[in-house]
Amino acid sequence: MVGDNDTSGSEFILLGFTSWEELQVMCFVFFFAIYVVTLTGNLGVIILIRLDPCLHTPMYFFLSHLSFLDICYSSTILPPIHSLAIFRLPFCGSRRINHFFCDGPPLLALSCSDTRASRRVVSALVGFNVLSTTGFILLSYSCVLSGVLRARSAAALRRAASTCASHLVSVTLYSSSALFMYLRPGSGRSSEHDKVVATLYSVAVPMLNPLIYSLRNTDVKNAMRKAKGRVLSSFSRHSSWPAERRGPSFHG
Repeated sequence: MVGDNDTSGSEFILLGFTSWEELQVMCFVFFFAIYVVTLTGNLGVIILIRLDPCLHTPMYFFLSHLSFLDICYSSTILPPIHSLAIFRLPFCGSRRINHFFCDGPPLLALSCSDTRASRRVVSALVGFNVLSTTGFILLSYSCVLSGVLRARSAAALRRAASTCASHLVSVTLYSSSALFMYLRPGSGRSSEHDKVVATLYSVAVPMLNPLIYSLRNTDVKNAMRKAKGRVLSSFSRHSSWPAERRGPSFHG
């Protein structure tokens, strides 16, 4: 085990969620199960969109890339906001990061220099990225709802409201947790609270996106039923081959 005062080399040590060995096994099983669900759901969406010609539209092309990004994001857990400027800061104390991935705020907390400028840069980048994308999404949804209202169709309005509401749940969960994580003042931070908040946008959102964006969609449901029918028919056809090879049986 590396001691707390280990400062040799340039490597950092992630402490994870807990130091209790009993809870470490439970955390591993829990998050491994979440990762399997995330990988299966997003990979299933990609394969389904590629195989079904009815889903070869720009919207589903975008959803397949979103699923691909969720797979990469949940597999690496390394957000792109860690610039080289953070790693150029002097770290003269412990290199043990009290987090489960190499995030900006817990890394800045280990520096022995004045990190106020770096914290402002990180907060500005995250704030601009999250707020601009959230504003663009809200503007897009307002245009969709405006078009539906002009059509004056109650069924279309209910369908659009249901779809937009489920999408907004994912957007709100991601943006609110990211803003809360990176825009809070450093004086009132808690490492345990940061881990919980980081879990929302780095683990929960990639797992929920296939359910929210794709599996509640009628076209995707129809494609899943057709794919299931093809798999079952292929399985029944392969299972009937041994009987066909044996040929007819004769009884005396």
